[in-house]
Amino acid sequence: MCVSKAALRIAPDEKSALTNLARLHEELGNVEVAASYRQRIRQHEASNPYYHFGLAQSAYGNGNDVLALDEVRKAIALKRDDHRFYFLEGLIHYRQGDVVDARASIATAQRLSEAQVAADSYLQGVSEVLSEAHAAFAREVEGTLRKGNSEFHKQLSDAVGILRGAIQEIGDVVDSLPERA
Repeated sequence: MCVSKAALRIAPDEKSALTNLARLHEELGNVEVAASYRQRIRQHEASNPYYHFGLAQSAYGNGNDVLALDEVRKAIALKRDDHRFYFLEGLIHYRQGDVVDARASIATAQRLSEAQVAADSYLQGVSEVLSEAHAAFAREVEGTLRKGNSEFHKQLSDAVGILRGAIQEIGDVVDSLPERA
């Protein structure tokens, strides 16, 4: 139980942790606590487009086009930019004999897929530019540090030379002092 509660502190909607806690509390007879975890699971599922998409895929695979269409529409309502949702919607429409809606859904899937490819390409370019900028920045910092380090050592060497000269002069002055009797 401690591990599942720790997981929920990190990720409050972690379904496997919620499920484990619900099951544990059911076994312990804590029906109300288990019910509250089950409710959180249902809320998470209701707001998760990929949960609905998974249900739609399963229903489609089982030949239940009505349920599949209902679930894929829920997924689309929650996340309108995933081309896979529209593609499945198009397949369902096609299997139902609705060619017009099938074409519309597949066309939307195609547009979204092309947009995703373009976005991925753009982001790859941005990543490359950032990588090059980071490398250039690192080179400049290294050069600046080398120059600063070199200047520091030169100034330190000059200061040591001045100090050596001052110590030598003090030594000469001390040597020239008359000895005390």
